[in-house]
Amino acid sequence: MALLRGISCGLRINPGYSPVETDLYNPCVPGSRLGIPAGELKELPAGVEGLHFHVLCESRPEHLRLALDAVEERFGRFSTGSNGSIWAADT
Repeated sequence: MALLRGISCGLRINPGYSPVETDLYNPCVPGSRLGIPAGELKELPAGVEGLHFHVLCESRPEHLRLALDAVEERFGRFSTGSNGSIWAADT
């Protein structure tokens, strides 16, 4: 329905990396609901145009490079979109 209305859809992923020490905000703790892990995502669902992740709560700017490296390593196979795909990180 969203695609029919011209809405771009994304999927929240678990980057597999986080410098966050507080489990409540750490997407990588066991049982986290903060995104789908790479091992559970075999292909993008129809209509998904991008990936989104949370990882840097209360972190330093230099952690962004480490987060992006982790996402590229785990989810890079999905970055071949016609628009050159840009990862969206919410700090």
